[in-house]
Amino acid sequence: MVDRYWESEAPLVVRSKRNVLRYYPQVAKLQVSLPDWEASDGQVHYGKT
Repeated sequence: MVDRYWESEAPLVVRSKRNVLRYYPQVAKLQVSLPDWEASDGQVHYGKT
């Protein structure tokens, strides 16, 4: 089974106007994505990576 670190670990998050950086220290992974967005039902989703 693939370890889903993004579900089990809370990242350190840095936001700018254009990007969101999430660092997962236990697995030493950095994720760079577009800003988070909110759906019409109010649920917040991660931006595209």
